[in-house]
Amino acid sequence: MLLDFIFDQTLEGGITQTAPFMGIQTFGPSNNAGSLGWQLVLPIIVLKYMKYYGMSIIEDKRISVSLNRHLNYLLKFDYEYIKYCCLGDWGSVDTVLINNKETPPDKEFCSAAMYLIVLQSYQKLAVFTKGMSFETEKLEEKIRYVKEKLIKEYYNSKGYFQGGSQSSYIFSLKAGLDKEFPELLQKFKNQIREDDGVFKMGIFGMAWSYEILDDQDLIYQWLTRKSYPSFYSMVSNNSGALGEYFKKMDGSSLNHAMFTSYSQWFISALLGIKFDQETQESTDLLIDPYIPDDIEFAEGTLRTIHGEIGIGWKKTQEKTMIKAQIPSTINYRFSKEFKVNSKTIIDSSWLIEAIKR
Repeated sequence: MLLDFIFDQTLEGGITQTAPFMGIQTFGPSNNAGSLGWQLVLPIIVLKYMKYYGMSIIEDKRISVSLNRHLNYLLKFDYEYIKYCCLGDWGSVDTVLINNKETPPDKEFCSAAMYLIVLQSYQKLAVFTKGMSFETEKLEEKIRYVKEKLIKEYYNSKGYFQGGSQSSYIFSLKAGLDKEFPELLQKFKNQIREDDGVFKMGIFGMAWSYEILDDQDLIYQWLTRKSYPSFYSMVSNNSGALGEYFKKMDGSSLNHAMFTSYSQWFISALLGIKFDQETQESTDLLIDPYIPDDIEFAEGTLRTIHGEIGIGWKKTQEKTMIKAQIPSTINYRFSKEFKVNSKTIIDSSWLIEAIKR
């Protein structure tokens, strides 16, 4: 998939948009390049690959050359121009039609913040790859400038960015603006509760919320919600498929994968497989499953560069027990809620049993 994007990279260095129909509002920064959300694809795929499968991806010259071309492409644009080259938090429940175009909430702020988020992805790559011949000084300078502009233009005295939509909250959190405004996360959670627990975000905000929110109950209540708007109502009213919007809009796709990002939550929360977010080829694993009151068991596996990790937990009347199979090269630990009862090594893997205290 990564090479597909690289093979279609424009001469200027932009990443093309692979939306499945003609006439989409591209808002791309240059001819044939996709909007900023599509520009985020390239560095994010590389970062995810490095995290779970190792650094070898950077040894492929096609990829390293492509990354450098892409970053240079992004850096050449003036902020006042490129901040408009985005679709915002596409797919939001709060989307409205303006001049017959679907317009997500707080689109201006979210679009400008997306530019910062893309640049910050390259900032992480520069750290993990020791620069990889990136123009790091220029990159750092641009990040500082864009962050200052975002705060000056969109932050207001009420303590949020632009209109205070859920999308604006999650974009500001993803862009790291909570370092300047630490109350943003709590305000974001309060806003979701005020909205009756509905996650009103679009495809980007929804995916990031599963990573950033520290309230698993809030996420679980949303994912299991049945009344509209919800995934249950979407699937029930759409022949078993996820759509582009929770409420159908003229011309919108009725079979769309955009909102399937909850699958990551099944691994990190329900199974509790949590690697160090900032470590490539991570061998540091925390096992910390979220166990809802109304689920009796969960089990699954995750393939990594170190081998397959298997986690399963089950409730009985007396206790909740976890069984784990973990490659012996991984440094694992359980959260404080669990006590290890037994462990042994078979075929280079730890077999572990633990119970909830």
